[in-house]
This record gives sequence, C-alpha cells and structure tokens, in this order.
Amino acid sequence: MSGNDSTNSLPNSARKSVATFKSARFQKQSSGGNSRKAAVDEEINTNIEEDFDLGTFFMFAEKYNDNPYITMAAYLAEKAPKGTGLRSQAMMQAMSRRYQAEKRLDLDPDSLSERDRLAGPQCMFMLPSITVHGDFNFDKASYRLPVERDKANREARVALIRFLDGTQTGRISTEDLKFGFARIIHIPDHDVADAEHMIDEVVRHAQRAVQDLMLDGAPRKDDDVLTKEFRVFLTYLQGYVDMWEIFSEADSKGNETVDLDEFISAAPKLKEWGLKDPALMKNPASVFAQIDVDESGYVTFGEFADFCVQQGLVEEVTKDLRMT
Repeated sequence: MSGNDSTNSLPNSARKSVATFKSARFQKQSSGGNSRKAAVDEEINTNIEEDFDLGTFFMFAEKYNDNPYITMAAYLAEKAPKGTGLRSQAMMQAMSRRYQAEKRLDLDPDSLSERDRLAGPQCMFMLPSITVHGDFNFDKASYRLPVERDKANREARVALIRFLDGTQTGRISTEDLKFGFARIIHIPDHDVADAEHMIDEVVRHAQRAVQDLMLDGAPRKDDDVLTKEFRVFLTYLQGYVDMWEIFSEADSKGNETVDLDEFISAAPKLKEWGLKDPALMKNPASVFAQIDVDESGYVTFGEFADFCVQQGLVEEVTKDLRMT
C-alpha cells in the first residue's frame, strides 16, 4: 500500500478512503493564509466525516502487510471521538478481531481462584497499566477484574478508567465499553465471533444491572456508565463473565440455550459460585421454572445470567454500596 501500484489494485471503496486521507493531508500541508486554511480545514473535516471509513483502510493495510499504516490506523481509532468515520463499525470489528488474535501473556493455572475453577473456558483479562509517559501497557494478565478495595485493585481500576474514558468526561459509552473490553477480554481457543458476541452480551447486561440500581435516585436516560459507579459495574461485569463461562459449559448441544437437564448439571457449580437459593440442589426444576418464565423448556444466556447474577450478587452489591 506504500506505492501507487498497490493502491491501484484496491477496490473503489478502499481507493476512496486512501484518496480522501491523502488529499486531506496534502491540502492541509499546502494551504496558505489563515482564512484559506480555515476553509480548507472545514472542508477536510467534512470530507473525512462523510467519505472516510478507517475500517476499509485498515483491512486493506492488513491485506498488504503495511505495518506503518496499520499502526497509524489503530492509533487513530483508539484516539478518535465516537460517532466519526474513524470509529466506524467496520473499524471497530477489525480492531476487535486484531485484539483477539494478539498473543496474550500466559497465566499460571495455580492463580485461578476457586470460583474461576468452576467452568472450563476461563476468560483472561489483559489489564492496562499507565507508563511514566502516560501511555498504556497491557502487561497485567488476570483471571479477575479489579473489583476489590485494596490499593492494587484501586490502581488497576484507575488505569482501566483512564483507558476506557479517554476524553476524561466521567462517562463511558456503550461503544467505548465494547471497544475497550475487546482489547482487554481474551477467551482462549474461541474464535473472534464468539468473543465479540460474548463481550456484547456481558457488557449490555452489566450496564442494565447498574442502571436498575438507580444510584442517582432516578431512572437513567442513557446507557453510559459513570466513573463514580465503575466498581459496581465491574462487579456485575465479572458476575456476567462467570455466568457466561458456566452457561457455555452447560450448553452441551451448542445451541446457545440451556434446558432443564443441562441446568441440573450446572446446579452444583452455581451453588459454589454463590447462588444461595436453597432449592437449587433440592429441587433444581423449581429454580429452572423461575427462570423459564415463558415455559419454553429452555433458557437463553440473558435469562440464565440475569437470574443468577441478581440472586448471587444483590446482597454483596447492596452491602458494598453501604460502605461507599
């Protein structure tokens, strides 16, 4: 992609993206005079907003193994405001795919907690740390999110907030959460589509759980997570990740649902995880019936996880909020 010949071989959509980028850079460098520059800058911004899809640009940079353009595109996407062509759906998907394909640090299996050992496909979290220059290193591998109150967990949360809320607004949008956690969550031996689906599910359900608490004393009109409630969000997110692991293992048919027999097989793990319903082991069918409200004979991940997380974490979260 570094020469004219490689650009000519691209499809029209990709050539348009490259041409828009090069035209913008050239015009900005060659324009003279303040008024002329302001007019050109405005036109450039409009053209980039309307015509430039960084995802298309990024995918063809990958195709031609053009590492400088790949690096530049990734940097622009991470720094760009949401809702622009630099953070198009194609770019978010491309970055998510690239993040999941990255080689991750190996974790010592002995570092698994008892709760983590309950299911087979354990998720790993590559947590960011902040360098002396203010950049991020993703060099802390963990099986758990930083939800505790000790100093190490607080510092890890600060770095995570800084990464997710790049503009320091005190609010983290759904887009930023999904894009950020695509960089952080890794599921060994699962393809990218599975990882993207899982991240979408757990983030959405954790957001809603926090909103249902109405920590501001009134219903929330948007889906943003406020930084002041971030630790509660992480607690719920960890709960939904745990449920995804247990649900995925229980789903023996691979149809993204769990029936009564599969639920009964998962009951001991749910009990160990923290589901305190006394009927879980004595009469698991009655618990399953509480989840299967439409009496379909099966439950989806959302139905399964919402019930288990609310039953298992509500006491812990309520107690924790009293301490805040």
